[in-house]
Amino acid sequence: MAKHRISTLFLAIIVFVLAANVSFSTASFPTFLTRKSRPTWGTSSPKPACTSPSPSPKPAPTPSPYPHDVIKGGYWPSWLAYSLPPSSIPTLYYTHVFYAFVGIDASSYGLSITQPDEQWMGNFTATLHAKKPPAQALLAIGGANSGPGTFSNMVSSPDNRAAFINSTITTARKYGFDGLDIDWEFPSNPSDMSNLSVLFEEWREAVESEASDSGKPPLVLSAAVYFASSFFFDTPRAYPAVAIAKYLDFVNPMCFDYHGSWDTSVTGEHALLYDKTSNISTSFGISSWIEAGVPPKKLVMGMPLYGKSWELKHPKIHGIGAPADGVGPGNNGIMLYSDIVAYNDEHHAHVAYDGDTVSEYSYSGTDWIGYDGPTSVEKKVEYAKTNNLGGYFFWAIGYDMNWTLSAIASNTWESMH
Repeated sequence: MAKHRISTLFLAIIVFVLAANVSFSTASFPTFLTRKSRPTWGTSSPKPACTSPSPSPKPAPTPSPYPHDVIKGGYWPSWLAYSLPPSSIPTLYYTHVFYAFVGIDASSYGLSITQPDEQWMGNFTATLHAKKPPAQALLAIGGANSGPGTFSNMVSSPDNRAAFINSTITTARKYGFDGLDIDWEFPSNPSDMSNLSVLFEEWREAVESEASDSGKPPLVLSAAVYFASSFFFDTPRAYPAVAIAKYLDFVNPMCFDYHGSWDTSVTGEHALLYDKTSNISTSFGISSWIEAGVPPKKLVMGMPLYGKSWELKHPKIHGIGAPADGVGPGNNGIMLYSDIVAYNDEHHAHVAYDGDTVSEYSYSGTDWIGYDGPTSVEKKVEYAKTNNLGGYFFWAIGYDMNWTLSAIASNTWESMH
């Protein structure tokens, strides 16, 4: 999920828009589903010769039906395969696991399958299907570094769309995936959105036709999307909500990266549920999707397993929105949740939960970190279930601390009746 920077002009526009009490969202927020810009702290270089699956098992038959009435999703970064193989994923906490990512060939518009993908995808699906309980395996296409122009070119032509659709279905069946997930970051104009609507319709028709011919269950179709249903910051445009509701099984709003290193003047919670001062919040985003016509059951709310850090200007002023002088610890101010827990313990940090925003933060000296922790995850899952959403997902599997937040989310959902 893309990393961009928001300029001083953006901040000025925020002030203007909020003063006018106009709802908005922005395409400029970075997202964290990315292969090339993945965090490297706290991980060692993989040693393929020691840990390669040998041999990669053939895709197992898809277990059907799945005993799931909720989506407890997680994106699995395939570049972590050697340190976090599919066998380590706890399907007790995850019902749907997304293989992240494969790209699109800019010439043929078919999927671009790399040697590591070839090595791991069959292992991924077979392992998840064989687990108890089994989990659905979905193939996520795109991500931050796939290039929005390639997506735009693909959806703009009937022939290009057909090449993409045929390649996705063929690849999914070859490796035993249960579904396909498109992650285009982001459609940049109304024409892109209109063409995306056509893609969804043609994709659904092709999936249903293939299932009828093969006798197999239809592939699940989903999309990772912006936290809100519309973009208003630069070029006004809205997702094709009617087509999403009609042709996709669900969508994954990426409800994070609201604040970050592009604004180092004040601390911020990058995945807060509520914000009384603006429309940049998860509750606003989810509400916008429902108002646009997407049924709540087709919305799978995103949560981050990472946080954002700032350097406080004054150690004794340390709340949300406190004056800051720059980014804090981590990789350009980004820290995995597992690293945050370790940092808090090592530095004896003060940990706080903010009920107004439903978020957590910690501070030690001039270091300040905003993130989702045990309490905010619990409250967010309660929000999702109370509002009849289809479930939730995490970016990304492997960033948790001993599966703590994964377990809390799953158990909270199950405990509510």
